[in-house]
Amino acid sequence: MSYTKTINDLLHGNIATGLSPAKQKVWPRYCYHFTDEQNLATILRTGHLISRWDAQQTNSMVNENANPEVIAGTNEAIKQAVRLYFRPQTPTLNNNEGFRAESKYKQAKCPFPVYLLFPLAQILALPDTKFSATSLALHQEPHLLSGSQAFSELPFDLIYHDSAFGPDERNNIIHHRHAEIIVPHELPLTHLLYIMVRSVAEKETIINLLKFRHLEQYISKVRVDEDNLYFFKNWTYVDNVLMDDDHVNIQMHLGDDAYPVEWADSDDPLVPENRKAYLDFNVRFQDATKKKFLVTGGGHLVPERQLINLKSMDTSAYRMMIELDGHLAYYGTYYASNNLPY
Repeated sequence: MSYTKTINDLLHGNIATGLSPAKQKVWPRYCYHFTDEQNLATILRTGHLISRWDAQQTNSMVNENANPEVIAGTNEAIKQAVRLYFRPQTPTLNNNEGFRAESKYKQAKCPFPVYLLFPLAQILALPDTKFSATSLALHQEPHLLSGSQAFSELPFDLIYHDSAFGPDERNNIIHHRHAEIIVPHELPLTHLLYIMVRSVAEKETIINLLKFRHLEQYISKVRVDEDNLYFFKNWTYVDNVLMDDDHVNIQMHLGDDAYPVEWADSDDPLVPENRKAYLDFNVRFQDATKKKFLVTGGGHLVPERQLINLKSMDTSAYRMMIELDGHLAYYGTYYASNNLPY
C-alpha cells in the first residue's frame, strides 16, 4: 500500500472521512503548517521551515502562535522537529485565528494567519518523516509512526472529523483532529505548493510585502480561501479594499467580539480605557510626496465598511495600512495610470 494509493482512496471516498464532498476533494492532498504573517517573511527568506527549537535559537519567531501550556506539555524531541497537520481548521486555530479583542484570546494568538500547503505524499515519503494519529502535545510520551502501511491504518474518520460531537467524545476527537506530521529540524520550501490567506485584501497585503522584501518568487503561490475550506473566518479581518484617485473603500469581516455588543451603535469606544475589550482601528497613508496621514487615530472601533475621501492627498501614487490593535491587517499600494512604477 503506497502513500499515493491511500491518499487517492481518501480523495475518492473509498476510505471514510465524513468530510463534505468539497473538503474530501482537497484536504487529503496536502499537509499544513500555519503561522502568522509576522513570521512569514523570515520563513521565506531562509528557504526553510524550521523547528520551534531552531527558531528560538536563532530568535526568528516574531509572533507566538501556540499556547504556552500546550508547548510546556510537548516532548523536547518534538520541539526539535518541523510540525505539520493532516488537516486545516484545527481546534487550535479556532481559538487563535483572526483579530480579536485582547480579552478574547486564550493565551496564544494568530491575528493574520497564513497556511503553508505541502504535498502530503511527498512529505510522508521523506526519509526521516514520522507521524501520529493524535496531537503530540498531550503531556505523554509521543507515539510516532512511519511507513505507508501505518499511514493507511490511521483513523481518518477521527483525524478528518468535521461535524458536531457530544461531551463524551470531545477529548478523543479534538486530540485526533490535531494529528501531526514531523520532519527533523527543517523542511526545505522547495516542497511548498501554496500560501493560503482568508481574503482578497490579505492576498494583496502578502503580495505587496513580498515585493517590498524582494521575495517575488513566492507571489505565484499566494491563494485566497474563497470556498472556506481552510480557515474558520469567525473573527475580524480585512475582506476587501478598493483604492482609486479619490477614495478608499474598506470592507471588513467583522467578528462578533471586535467590541462589546452594547457599543454597536457607536463609532468610538464607550469606555476607551478598557483597551482589552475592543479592537482599535487605524488607517495610515503615505502619498506621492512622502507626506503621511493618519485618518483614524486611536480609540476608533472597527467599522463594517468605511469610505475615506482622499482630497487632501497627492494620489498619483500612495500606500495605505490598516492596523488593528497596532498589528498590520492590510497593506496596499496605488499608482494612477499615468504614474505606474514601470
